[in-house]
Amino acid sequence: LLIPLAIWKSESFTENLNQESALWGFYYGMCIIMCLYHLFLFVSIKDITYLYYSAFIIGAAGFTASVMGQGHEFIWGNFPKFSRYSILVFWFFAVASFSIFSTKFLELHRLTPILNKIILGFFSLWTFFLFTIFLFPDIRLISRLLPIFAIVSFPFIIVAGIRSLQKGFKPARLYLLAFASFLLGGLIYAAKSIGWLPHNIFTNYIMQIGNIGDFLILSFALAGKWNLMKDEKEHAQKEAAAHKEALANSYARFIPQEKFSLIGKKSVTEVSLGDASEAEITVLFSDIRSFTTLSETMSPTENFEFLNALMKRTGPVIRENNGFIDKYIGDAIMAIFPDSPEDAIHAGIQMKQNLFLYNARRKVKGLPELRIGIGINTGRVIVGTIGENERMDATVISDAVNLASRIEGLTKQFETTMLISEQTLFRLPDPSKFKYRMLDQVYVKGKKEPVAIFEIFDGDPPEIFSMKCIMQRSFEHGVQSFQNGEYSDAINIFKKILNVNNDDVQAKIYLDRSVKFSKQEKILVFNGFNH
Repeated sequence: LLIPLAIWKSESFTENLNQESALWGFYYGMCIIMCLYHLFLFVSIKDITYLYYSAFIIGAAGFTASVMGQGHEFIWGNFPKFSRYSILVFWFFAVASFSIFSTKFLELHRLTPILNKIILGFFSLWTFFLFTIFLFPDIRLISRLLPIFAIVSFPFIIVAGIRSLQKGFKPARLYLLAFASFLLGGLIYAAKSIGWLPHNIFTNYIMQIGNIGDFLILSFALAGKWNLMKDEKEHAQKEAAAHKEALANSYARFIPQEKFSLIGKKSVTEVSLGDASEAEITVLFSDIRSFTTLSETMSPTENFEFLNALMKRTGPVIRENNGFIDKYIGDAIMAIFPDSPEDAIHAGIQMKQNLFLYNARRKVKGLPELRIGIGINTGRVIVGTIGENERMDATVISDAVNLASRIEGLTKQFETTMLISEQTLFRLPDPSKFKYRMLDQVYVKGKKEPVAIFEIFDGDPPEIFSMKCIMQRSFEHGVQSFQNGEYSDAINIFKKILNVNNDDVQAKIYLDRSVKFSKQEKILVFNGFNH
């Protein structure tokens, strides 16, 4: 047994005592600051790891105070029984706290479940001794067991840190460094105690220096883990947001996002069965003329390739003009323009122009010319979800939609490309922007009042467009004469138009009608065709 003995002069002793007091004040001050700081983090972040770490700091500081006698001198001197057991109490409290802290900090339940169970077993053992220590009349036996417990348990904790690091848990590096600091301090202190190292201020306080280093390094480790968790959380949130966006984009390829906006929803995830709202929109229908005959000459694969090639030219035009395709119906499309009827007409004109260029390329390849029909109508509609909870769809319900479809069908009878209703024309901010002529008043199935329809001839081939502009007033005069039952006047007008422009198909149709009506035995006043 080595008992260090030093003889001091009075002044030197006082000076040394003041230095020691300052050092101990610094040590315990650091312990208090670190403990309070991590308790604050526990309250703020709600991560119990910080609570366990604060408990470990209390245990380590209490153990030191017990060993050095400062606890008995300044804190629990009036409790002699506790003073007798305080070394063991704080030892078990410190190692129990550090054990449970290690399992949480190193995430052993996820990375190394077996080591997690072993260290939790040691935690249970330390906790058992902590609460039963006062039942032992002789503490010498249990005191002798302390080094054995440390030798047995600490290697598992070291291995747990190494395994966590091997599994890619980066904060385990600082954890191992902190443990190494603690062990190094213990080894130096042991070497000093058995005489291998001299007694000096460094070796005398190496345990405390090791503790402070341990506390600081583990604090950095906790901060690193928190930053890692924060980064992982942000990464997970970004991935979740990207997945949600990708999912929304995928849904949008089948159900347009704009349709959800019409019912006041931001995305498909907010939609419920029965959601609905009313709005005024413009509906555009378009389909390919004689597609059935055309499709019979192609294989199924060629049919889809042909349709997709054509739709790729149509979709961008719709979107560029503030509309969206609501649905594909075979070779037809239904598009919605929620802002202005003008958008729909611009889109229709552009579709005509694109088709003209597309047909020019087909002609070079020896392919037949394609023709389309475009019908446009404006009105109030109900946009909502129908179906059942397991299968629903967003749809648009209104006579305005049915009328747009039927107007598109009239393009076949009048052999024209683009027709609009009077509702669309009258809602245009400036109808003079477009070239149009009244084509007819028709009774559409399901409607009691006749509907005026107008041909938009913007986008027609230049020579046809020019002649229609020249003969526009004459054509409308001829239509008015026909509707008034003045068939002879109508015949003369349409003949003059055809003498100037023999390619005016609609003038030919009216000429044939006028001749047919003029031959009736009883003159009938025209009051609209039924379609």
